[in-house]
Amino acid sequence: MLASSNLTHLKALLADASKGRYGRKANVIRETAKSSIGSLMHAKSMELRQTIHRIDTLTSDIKEVEQSIQKIMDECGSPITTIRHQVSYGRNDSSRDWRLYTL
Repeated sequence: MLASSNLTHLKALLADASKGRYGRKANVIRETAKSSIGSLMHAKSMELRQTIHRIDTLTSDIKEVEQSIQKIMDECGSPITTIRHQVSYGRNDSSRDWRLYTL
């Protein structure tokens, strides 16, 4: 959208929003936008949309699993409310971190 915008309108918008600092750079900004992910790189744009969709799907799946776990925990009346889990940040990384997961 930015790559095909009206230059006069873009200059006015930038000048107003930046209090005069970027109005003269509208042409450079518009030309840069032409080579950005949003306009000419259709494959990258599609890949980005698919990745965002995958993240949304996984987030939804995680919420469902957490709800199922909570339902099971409520039904069995377990006194366990947290799990301590050690996390490593790499194969040969000696720095480890402990995390607590609340159920």
